[in-house]
Formats: sequence, structure tokens, C-alpha cells
Amino acid sequence: MNIKPLKFIVLILTVFAGLSSCKKDKDNDNDGSGGDFYFTVKVDGNSFSGDMSKAEGFGLFKYHEGTLSFSIAKDVANPATGTFLMNILSGYNGAGSYKVGVGGGTNYARYTTGSMVGGGTVSFWTAETGSGSTANNIGTGTIVVSSDKNGVVEGTFSFDGYNNADHTTKHFTEGKFRLKVQ
Repeated sequence: MNIKPLKFIVLILTVFAGLSSCKKDKDNDNDGSGGDFYFTVKVDGNSFSGDMSKAEGFGLFKYHEGTLSFSIAKDVANPATGTFLMNILSGYNGAGSYKVGVGGGTNYARYTTGSMVGGGTVSFWTAETGSGSTANNIGTGTIVVSSDKNGVVEGTFSFDGYNNADHTTKHFTEGKFRLKVQ
């Protein structure tokens, strides 16, 4: 019996086993800044991509049991360029479909631009109900969570947002997200 071919086969199998154990597990990307995380949407047909750099105050949060909150800026260094705030405030239960706006209870979705710094103004397009200065009974939409596992939540969304100040509507379509819970 020739032992050299057997040693060679064992060596090759050991190398392949070692290489395959180095494969990156996307669900365990602990820094939250990898290309595996995203937030994209079309705002009246124009592409919006959320800034996925790790910054205090932006991301995906579960503040309390039964809630899910999004705060995603186009540029975390300059949130005035556009920021999404979406909240499932009652009854978040993982994968499922959640209404925002009319019929969505306390769940809401907002898109803001501008800044109040230096006397500036902020514009809100909202899909929510209520009596607050930015709330209305016009916007509608849905957040669909397809997966909530190992601290990573992914899904889709769309909504129509209404601006009470200038009486305009923006359409938010083809929204997709895969975010790590902060």
C-alpha cells in the first residue's frame, strides 16, 4: 500500500475544511457597516439609499417589547438631505404586514427634509393619523417584515406621504431594507 497518495488526500481535505470554515456568516456581521445591510426606496421615482455607516441615533431599534423603530438618514453627517422615520408602535410581532397611516393605529412612516438650524425649515411627508401638527388622515402604507432573526430585520415598505404645510403628496415605492438592530 502506498501511503503518500493517502496523505495527500487527507491534506487536501484538511485544507478544504479549513477554507470552508472561514466563510463569512452574513447574519453575524457585528459591526453593522457591511454591504449586507441596506435601506433603499424610490421617492417619487428617484432613488434614495440610506447611509449605513454606524452613527449614534440612526438605524433600527426595538425600544420596547412589541415595537420596531427605523431612523435612516441619506447622510448621517447631514440628516437634512432626507431622513425616514418609521415606527411600528403597537403589536410588533416579527415577520408580518403592518399598516401605517389610515387604519394603522399608532404606526407611522415619515420622510423629512430640511433643518431648523439657523432659522431653516423642516418639511414632513407623513403616513399617519392623529391631531399633531404633522399628522393627518390622508397617508397610507405598509411595512412588511419578511424576517426578524439573530438581530437582523429585513423586509419591504411603501407609503404615500402627505405634507400638511404645502399640501403635496410624495409616493414612496419599492422600499427594501435589511438592518441590524442597534
